[in-house]
Amino acid sequence: MKSRKHWMMHLSNDLSHVGHALSEALALVESDLERLEQHHGPAPTGDGTAGSVLQTLYGTALLATCTREHLQWFSLAVGYASLGLDERAGHAMQMACLKPMDIPSAVNRMARPLTDATVRALQTLRDLDDFFRWDIEPLITAALAASYATFQPLPD
Repeated sequence: MKSRKHWMMHLSNDLSHVGHALSEALALVESDLERLEQHHGPAPTGDGTAGSVLQTLYGTALLATCTREHLQWFSLAVGYASLGLDERAGHAMQMACLKPMDIPSAVNRMARPLTDATVRALQTLRDLDDFFRWDIEPLITAALAASYATFQPLPD
């Protein structure tokens, strides 16, 4: 059996790539969120229909939160593994691998066309689908292809 050090060195390039990709996706979405909040305020009032400023802001915030949580769980998993805390590492990686169902919902709320930053963030997250086995690639692809916001709120 190979030592933990050898295993971590072997995986370090893959782990580094995934960590950097999640971090980049988060930075892209946070830049959009900041721009929206500067332009419209942190809590705009008004129309809550799909594609509205309110829903676009909410969707961007939801996408940022989801991405941040996955980055945090992934970072914990790598940190715990490097310390030899296998049980904690396993749990943290299980959490990082939970299907991020908020991503399609968040994007379906947003006005079209999506910003370049949001598109790049979603493409980055879609590229990580195989690593995490999220099985959300088709959902992200559909959300990127949609020509209008498709979020359908629950009836009152």
